[in-house]
Amino acid sequence: MKMKQQQRKKFREATATEYPRAPFPMCFTEAALEHLLATVGTEPPETGAKGFGPQAVIGFDVVEFDEAGSANANEVVYKPNTEWGSRRQAYHLNQPGESMRLWSGDLHSHPGGFGTPSSKSGKGLGDLGYVEEVFAYNEWMQWFLMPIITGAGTEDVAIHPWVIERGQNGSPPTIYIAEMRVCDVSDFPARLFNPEWEKAASAQKKIEDEEAKIPEKQTIIEAYASRTRGIVSPEFRKRTIAVVGIGAGSYMVEKLVRLCPGRVKICDPDRVEVANLSRTAYTFNDAQTSALKVDALAARLKEVNPFVPVGCFPQKLNDMTTRERREFFRDVDLIIAGTDDFDCQALCNEIAVLFSIPAIFIGIHAGADGGRIVWCLPDETPCYCCVAHDRFVAAQAGTRDKVNLAGAHGSLVDTQFIDMIATKIAVALLERGQDSASGRFFSKMKNRSEIICRCSPDYAWGNALWDALLGDLPKAPRDFAGELKDQALFAMDSIWLKGEFLPGCPVCGKGSKNG
Repeated sequence: MKMKQQQRKKFREATATEYPRAPFPMCFTEAALEHLLATVGTEPPETGAKGFGPQAVIGFDVVEFDEAGSANANEVVYKPNTEWGSRRQAYHLNQPGESMRLWSGDLHSHPGGFGTPSSKSGKGLGDLGYVEEVFAYNEWMQWFLMPIITGAGTEDVAIHPWVIERGQNGSPPTIYIAEMRVCDVSDFPARLFNPEWEKAASAQKKIEDEEAKIPEKQTIIEAYASRTRGIVSPEFRKRTIAVVGIGAGSYMVEKLVRLCPGRVKICDPDRVEVANLSRTAYTFNDAQTSALKVDALAARLKEVNPFVPVGCFPQKLNDMTTRERREFFRDVDLIIAGTDDFDCQALCNEIAVLFSIPAIFIGIHAGADGGRIVWCLPDETPCYCCVAHDRFVAAQAGTRDKVNLAGAHGSLVDTQFIDMIATKIAVALLERGQDSASGRFFSKMKNRSEIICRCSPDYAWGNALWDALLGDLPKAPRDFAGELKDQALFAMDSIWLKGEFLPGCPVCGKGSKNG
């Protein structure tokens, strides 16, 4: 957004003596403050921006106006555009060296002279409800800066420098009023992190550092990965994969672990039954002891590759607490929705879009005659709701029998055919941008994000698609389509389609683009 004035707009610093004083000042660089006043400070009330600062210190040296969130606001409520905000967080976090920035807080305006943070009015609602959600999904944060502007668009602009501290042991956040300073980044106060998060991060780093000192381990890992050199890059060992649903997809997880990713997290509430054994990686002993699928698979994965940590979450994703869900998706580079439960798939899609995490959705259709794979690279390809919108419509209409996939029956051969194509895509997504065979495969996929897999010649949907694709071939002097179907096309094949963004998609909102 263009600045509306050449010189910094005048303002006054508001105070609130009835609140405790923050233990550090709220600092702005001159440029950051100028941008704030020229955007939020000149617009009608209830517009906002995101602010960032260097990792070692807290304050604002970068302020970015939330154009979409502000445009959708009214003079009563400003709701930040979380999708845009997540992308900006990821952008600043991935900048090299000293250019890297962390999210310091949000800046927004209130109507009239009301410069106090609004109280929580529901989950994520009101200023304080929003901050609670910020802390829930950003475990590293101890402090959140929330300056509020009043008098926006008038000659009496005031900045109320609020600082919010994370509550401990379930207690609500604490509100402070800070002294405001305009200074160089070198004078910003030190950034303090959540001590519980620091303790956990330090313990994990200690484990990793100790493991790295074991020369035998490194030798074994190098030998283990020797035959995949060039297929995946060394960066693959830093990737974290979250898998929701580990029934037929248990073999898929095993194959991914054999490629030596950095970490795998598995989520499934079910226990192993004898009926599962015909097409999964589980054992008869697992079924006899009614072992949790996550525990049984983790034990198998340890036997396969003991150098890949496995996190187990024996709950349905939708039933997790906010803290459990945050832990499951923390630092994840890819989400694999291998579940046949629509509610879990829909939640995976929302989280993928919200936090800009690539995701794959695998559907094995009745009898495993065929299936559909949808992969999503947020902001670049259509989300799952765009591609499988019919399922979302059916769910809203209450017809659950039409949205939960009927894939419980079917042979291991057919389910594995579908899952192996999904595995190929998963590795390609994790390797995008890398100089490896999988990275080059991703480049050549060219946003073909919907894949129809035909295992049987009786798979009606696959047959209909082939008929449509071959329908324009001439029938004279020869029936080319008929010859292809008779002599070349039969089964165990796939069609790769470019998905299309759904106009007005309620999840990704990318309806103006074409896939």
